[in-house]
Amino acid sequence: MSRAALPALLLLATCGCAGVAAPAPEPLPALRTDASDAGTAELTAAGARLVGATRLVLAADTFRERAELLVERRRRESLAGEEHGLDLSTPIRLRLEWLAERCRLRRIDTETVVVLSSIRCAPIRG
Repeated sequence: MSRAALPALLLLATCGCAGVAAPAPEPLPALRTDASDAGTAELTAAGARLVGATRLVLAADTFRERAELLVERRRRESLAGEEHGLDLSTPIRLRLEWLAERCRLRRIDTETVVVLSSIRCAPIRG
């Protein structure tokens, strides 16, 4: 190899490394830190949308102690108001996450995500 080719080779070697992209950041599990009514309404609507329900009832402390929530389907009711049959489907897992300074709600089995704008959350770092 000639001495004239050595600087060009070194330049190519260093330039090649600069083009490698850093891996995308992973979302972190998060806990809700606010108590606003608007945030509760947005979280409830997002959860209902993710599970395909017309109505979803969440407890006041949802996502305050745990980042994940299991949503079970109710058994169907007959016209007389009696429950019948068993719902043996797997509960749906929802996770509150923090990514790029934003809170978002993810349905685990489908990887569907809804970005939330009215609530505040903090990442769980472990």
